[in-house]
Amino acid sequence: MGKIVHGIDLGTTNSALCKIERGEVKIKKNQEQKDTTISCVAFNRKKSILVGTKAFNMLKQDRVTAQKTQSSTDTNVYIEFKRTMGTDKKYHSSFMNQEFSSEHLSAEVLKTLKSYDKDEDFQSVVITVPAMFDDNQNAATIRAAELAGFKQVELLQEPIAAAMQYGLDSSVKDAKILVFDFGGGTFDAALIDAQEGVLQVKDTEGDNKLGGKNLDLAIVNDLLIPKLKNEYKIDSYLENDKIRSLLVDALKKYADEAKIALSFEESYDILSNMGEFPEDDNGEEIELDFVINSTDLEPVLSPIFQRAIDLTEKLIKRNNVDKSKLTLLLVGGPTFSPILRQMLTDQIAVPNTSVDPMTVVAMGAALYATKFDVKEEIIDEQRDETKLQLEFPSLKSHTVEDNFDFVVKVNKAKTQGNVPNKIFCEVTNSDGSYSSGKIEITSEFGDIIEDVSLSKNKPNNFNVNITNENGSKVECEPNEFTVFQGLEPGSATLPYNYGIEIYDTKKDKLVFEIIPGLEKNNTFPALGEKSGLKTTSDIKPGSENSIKIPVYQGHADSIGTRAINSNFVHVIEIPSSEFSKFCPKGTEVNIQMTVNSSSDVSLNFEIPSFDIDLDFKFGERTQQGVSSEEIDEHLENILSDIEDFENSDKEFDSSKIDKIKEDINRIKSNFEANKIDYDNLIQTKDNLKSSATEFDNLDNASAWPSIEKELKKDFYKLQEEAEESDNSDIKKSIETIETQLKSIIDRKDVKAAEELKDRIGSLIFKLIDNKHGVDLWISFIYDWDKNFDSHPWKDRSQARMLINQGKSEATNNPTKDRMQQIVNSLFNLLPRDNQPKGGNGHLGA
Repeated sequence: MGKIVHGIDLGTTNSALCKIERGEVKIKKNQEQKDTTISCVAFNRKKSILVGTKAFNMLKQDRVTAQKTQSSTDTNVYIEFKRTMGTDKKYHSSFMNQEFSSEHLSAEVLKTLKSYDKDEDFQSVVITVPAMFDDNQNAATIRAAELAGFKQVELLQEPIAAAMQYGLDSSVKDAKILVFDFGGGTFDAALIDAQEGVLQVKDTEGDNKLGGKNLDLAIVNDLLIPKLKNEYKIDSYLENDKIRSLLVDALKKYADEAKIALSFEESYDILSNMGEFPEDDNGEEIELDFVINSTDLEPVLSPIFQRAIDLTEKLIKRNNVDKSKLTLLLVGGPTFSPILRQMLTDQIAVPNTSVDPMTVVAMGAALYATKFDVKEEIIDEQRDETKLQLEFPSLKSHTVEDNFDFVVKVNKAKTQGNVPNKIFCEVTNSDGSYSSGKIEITSEFGDIIEDVSLSKNKPNNFNVNITNENGSKVECEPNEFTVFQGLEPGSATLPYNYGIEIYDTKKDKLVFEIIPGLEKNNTFPALGEKSGLKTTSDIKPGSENSIKIPVYQGHADSIGTRAINSNFVHVIEIPSSEFSKFCPKGTEVNIQMTVNSSSDVSLNFEIPSFDIDLDFKFGERTQQGVSSEEIDEHLENILSDIEDFENSDKEFDSSKIDKIKEDINRIKSNFEANKIDYDNLIQTKDNLKSSATEFDNLDNASAWPSIEKELKKDFYKLQEEAEESDNSDIKKSIETIETQLKSIIDRKDVKAAEELKDRIGSLIFKLIDNKHGVDLWISFIYDWDKNFDSHPWKDRSQARMLINQGKSEATNNPTKDRMQQIVNSLFNLLPRDNQPKGGNGHLGA
């Protein structure tokens, strides 16, 4: 009663509920006595809600009807809606005359799973999510759980759950576990360290739009439709995007059946019923009557599986892990595929098949759940206050130690009736291996039961027996608890780098900048700080100007690339009404961000010089949808950028740009095969973001050779000027600058190089100023005079007057201060740098 004991695997295609009962991890079976329930929701004409097999049985007919009538508006069956969690996608039901979000449909699945526990109306639960789910998707999962009636929800990354169950089954102590989680709609790879039984996520990689659905679409597009084209004339079906999409939907059920069957058999017959499909262009009724062999499937599925393996290789390489030392765990239905298992054996490691890929996540979630105390208000609703109420405030549900101490406390305030004057507590292990003996509970703060021994590498279920001074039994609640020995979950980690979109003054564009302290794989709770940011425009009180802080989650390779290619989280806007006086461009700003969990994020904004200190809590977030027109525009823009890049004089690796173009053309081809499907649009958008990030990084890297050359040239100039100077401070700093220079060149760090180049430039100018004195400032005046018409003066007559004044004074014993004053006045007559497009209000660095 004190700990959460339920775990749910809310999957794209299948879901499951698990519960810890007296130390045993038990799957709660559905009405059909199956471990998993199909994540499918349907509405019928009577407005009843169906979930699972009954709903799925309606799916085939629903899609066939839609294909025959060439209408997608009459659907009432939904599946794979997990892929659109956290977006504004709506699913319309003609029977209900209503639109449903992904969260509402997921809530129906959760309600059904909840009903499988006949013994308890539980309100606290751990729900698993893909490791690469972003904040919007995690927040949507919590909203779905709340709609299903849960009052306490903890999220757990699916690979951690799998590792938990494996750790319990194998009594693993020290190992590097690689979880390969290829589900119905998402893919995760997670590297988990097991040290002395403590499991901690080291790093993750994945793709939220890669899974069994992609396999089904590939079978439809590369096998079924070509077979239909060979036997029937179906040009009218393929030339119209809407009709093609309906045909694809109707064929996906057969593709899924073939995919599953060919995981265990060598061949499969695809047969449709008479009248299921309409006539072809020649009036002949279309029938499915194909035999597909496993050899037919391999070239179709291998590229999709390879994408997952490539991401896994990236994870392994990034962490410098020896593959021979890995324990490779498989999660998800598609991992039964012999094609995938052979590819993994050839490229990664021989998979460990000791756990069930279909239930391991739900079981691990229940194990992890016992880490959390049920909220007090939920316990209060379920208390039997006629029993003596006990609390175990220091009790841990998981430990790698052989024994432990814990406190037993009597909660008199929650107990009805008389509480015995003397209370004795005896704790015994149900396997008979330990008994504490009777210990009197005397303190209102509780008494410690010391040195409770544990049976190793197993769940230890303890019975709690309370007696009074006469030795009579006193009914108590709770009267048992479980401690899992040999296994301890580590803290949850950040799945992405948290950062903000800033204006990079060097690149003259908006880029993603990480907030130090909020890097990927840091544990929750995490605190990040970014100081020294600058306002990029003037803020006048009462004006429409504001400061914008767009927050994103990005991958490691997103640093310095366009923020729009990362996952948008939230935008903080500070209006001009917060400023009591004029705030000039370049004012220093500090921000601090706290991430307690994916659903609990806050930001502090500070301008010390204006005594402004504001706190913001992130509210409900939803990812905006995307249209096929936007995708077409995005494709056109990135291909145009690549063409301009190739035609520039920048130095780059042609093989890398060829690979990016190849990826984009593949993305374009997949997109054009099904422009109607919303999920495909989101997937295309995400894939284009990834390719755009690769291109940005290549573009950034191409700038390195010229920047390196300029940096070295400036450094040699600094050395030369310093040798002729008597400025001892600058001479001393050169050795430090040279060390920084070597480090930057080794890393090929463009941004650091630009910053050091600015610093060197300032020192050179200072040395030249000291060396030449007034002559330096006079040279500025004569240079502007010579090239007067080439400068965009704000006030030409004022500029001409100042230059003439400077020339006149230069011939009459000029002073350095006076000449510098005239030059500064001329500088102010030149326009400031233009703001970046769409970048007004962003902070700069």
